[in-house]
This record gives sequence, structure tokens and C-alpha cells, in this order.
Amino acid sequence: MRSFLPSRLELPNNHRAIQLQFIGAGFEMSFFENGHPVTRPLSVTAGQLRQVSIDLRPVEIQPLKLLYQDRCVVMELSDRIWARVPDVEFMRLLDLAVDGQGQGIDLTK
Repeated sequence: MRSFLPSRLELPNNHRAIQLQFIGAGFEMSFFENGHPVTRPLSVTAGQLRQVSIDLRPVEIQPLKLLYQDRCVVMELSDRIWARVPDVEFMRLLDLAVDGQGQGIDLTK
């Protein structure tokens, strides 16, 4: 069975990153701050990612909430906004995760 490497999105100005890894039946989403994990990896289905990015409806997977707002996917952890990712960059991250080559997107530049 093929192994999929995680893809990572480095966020500007706050030393935060989002990692997304395809795991066959869905994805694992992880959040990092200053290189350290903020939560355990959270299981997210392809349907849930579609729900927020295509259908523009919120998704809640405790402690994570994904919302679509002003052309951004907003990620709330424990009811606090943790990141706002432009929808185009979120879709790029999803594409890279499905590809499974371990590529990243750096928005810090």
C-alpha cells in the first residue's frame, strides 16, 4: 500500500502551520505553533473538507471548527480563531495532501 507524506501550510506572521495528511479513508489534520503540536492529529473526512470548502457550510470536530468566511477557511480551536486561510491556499493544501509527496506551501514570504 502506498504511503502518503503530509503536506504543510506555513502561515504568515505567527509561526503557525497546518499539516494535512491523506490516510486512505480520509485525512489527518494537525496544527503547529513554533514547531510544536497544538493538538493531537484530528481525523477529517473528505466529505467534511468538501462541506467547508465547496458547500461553504461549517464543520465541527471537537475541538476544531471549520468555517467559510470572506473567501477564507477559518479554523477555530476551542472556540478561538486559530487561523484564516485563503480558500485558494486551502484547496492547494488539499491537492498536495492527496498527491502525498510531502510538499509545502509557505505563505510567510
